[in-house]
Amino acid sequence: PRAAAAATVLTQAAEAAADRPAGQGTYWHTSMVRTYPRGDQTGGNGRVDQAWVRKDGAHWFRYGGGPIKRDPESHDFRVCDKGVDYETVAALPAEPTELRAALARLMRNNDDGPVPSDARQAFVTDCTVDLLSMLPASPAVRAAGFRSLIAQPGAQNLGPAVDGQGRCGTELEFPAGDDTLRVILDPNTGLLLQSESGTRG
Repeated sequence: PRAAAAATVLTQAAEAAADRPAGQGTYWHTSMVRTYPRGDQTGGNGRVDQAWVRKDGAHWFRYGGGPIKRDPESHDFRVCDKGVDYETVAALPAEPTELRAALARLMRNNDDGPVPSDARQAFVTDCTVDLLSMLPASPAVRAAGFRSLIAQPGAQNLGPAVDGQGRCGTELEFPAGDDTLRVILDPNTGLLLQSESGTRG
């Protein structure tokens, strides 16, 4: 029943994501709150890091409350640890099975070396979550991302939850080898609010 409930939540989120208008801005803006639940405050527990990236890769950033600075180097968008340009992100397939296959191909050709065979399924699931939270994917691709997670074995709906910013959503858990990946999403808006990985048990 929990797996079925997870599929229901992901389907609802996919439908909401597909209905959202595509962004029309000049910059892709991300805002990430870093938290370290085990007390490791490397880099500042609760620090808000922001980034602004143009389609051509021009990149500005702000760490915490510091000034906005431009990075002198252009930055690719990262998909499955593979640096790609905006056109590659825009061309990702909007069909769940094809999208997962495209992410798997990028994983096999990533910039950080091979992923062990027994970790690849979990790795692609993590890539999908990054796609939903960090990349300028189209509404159709975001919807496909949510639908592709339905096929992830062992997905569970943990019920209503509140993220670190006080926003209400639904918490889902995905097995990732000896670890778990937990996300909080708002199925009514198709927005992924928070993700967290940790060891089972």
